[in-house]
Amino acid sequence: MRKHDVVMEPPVPDFYCYGPEPIAFADWSGDTVVLHWHDGKRLSCHRFWLRENTFGYGGIDPATREGLMDPAELSDAMQMTSVSVTPAGDLRVVWQPDEQETRYHSGWLRHIAEGQHHPHSWLPKPQVWTADSLPSPPRRAAAPILDDD
Repeated sequence: MRKHDVVMEPPVPDFYCYGPEPIAFADWSGDTVVLHWHDGKRLSCHRFWLRENTFGYGGIDPATREGLMDPAELSDAMQMTSVSVTPAGDLRVVWQPDEQETRYHSGWLRHIAEGQHHPHSWLPKPQVWTADSLPSPPRRAAAPILDDD
């Protein structure tokens, strides 16, 4: 994942640029779509989660990437009428009641499938300090720091 001033197609709900990670196929059953990648990775997506993460169409604001939809507005009227994978490998969903088509970027979905959207995913792994690796704590003179404006 890289941050760029590039227009993603299809657009994504954040300001990052994702490379394509083509989806092999999508299983749709009831309220859930399970995405499958060629390497066996899977992601289960509930229809309400997909609807909330729709770019535009009342989901994600295209300018600010903030959520526009109040979760209380999610209703049984918002049903998926069609689920497919585009030739580019992105997810395509058509919604009732107005047959609105939305697409979800395969790279963004893969990022979610790998858990890279969690805050802890950006933190480095902790380094354990022992008496062998660090016999005494590092020390610095405080006066130069405290006396400097």
